[in-house]
Amino acid sequence: MSLHYPEADHTPEVLDIIAEDWLNDLKSEHVNAEDFKHCINEARRRNTFFPKISDILKIIKEYHRSPAYQAHLDEMALPESPSYKSDVDLKRNKKCLAIMAKVISGELTATEGEHKCNQFLGINISLHHQK
Repeated sequence: MSLHYPEADHTPEVLDIIAEDWLNDLKSEHVNAEDFKHCINEARRRNTFFPKISDILKIIKEYHRSPAYQAHLDEMALPESPSYKSDVDLKRNKKCLAIMAKVISGELTATEGEHKCNQFLGINISLHHQK
């Protein structure tokens, strides 16, 4: 940034202090590297003088309110967690979990639990530890 504003005449020591202050301010605003890069580029286009942190924070807030940023958030959002297809699926899963709990507690052997789950679910699962 200092290369774009040579008239600011900041020494490397001063730039280090400015950078540390900016980092602390930006952390408190939860600004990530991608947002920071966008805002620095925007500040470089807007400002005729070396920007202050208040200039950067103003641009960040504008950016976070923009439709482009909101669309980006929507793209990055995790998909909704899958739900059970039916109450029958939920009951089957609960029943199989209860069978596995009995295996873990020792009420059933692994072979017995495997057999019961396979019968109940109609699929072939293995509760035996594979080596």
